[in-house]
Amino acid sequence: MSLTPQAIPGMRARLHMPEEILSLPVAGTGVVSDGEVVVQSADGKTVSAVTEATNTKFGVVVFQHVGKSGKNALGKEAYQAKDCAPVMQIGSIWVKPSAPVIDINAKVYV
Repeated sequence: MSLTPQAIPGMRARLHMPEEILSLPVAGTGVVSDGEVVVQSADGKTVSAVTEATNTKFGVVVFQHVGKSGKNALGKEAYQAKDCAPVMQIGSIWVKPSAPVIDINAKVYV
């Protein structure tokens, strides 16, 4: 019997490389889930869902079992306004791509 490694969106890849994870409050009216890309506000004090391509400071919500007070469209726990979300800005993390990956060598998020 062999075990297949399991990964879920937001799980850290732990590749022994530098990481930067910030705990930042969520702003806005929507919710953000584990593994989703978020954008940091201009003042660097909050994060929110990505709404346009002109934002420049991105991060990915790290999977954690605590601190979520909202629900996403699937009914799963999610961070909503004023919740403090862990956001990775440097490091390797599993994400759910927004479109099917057809080129295995292409980077999904950089």
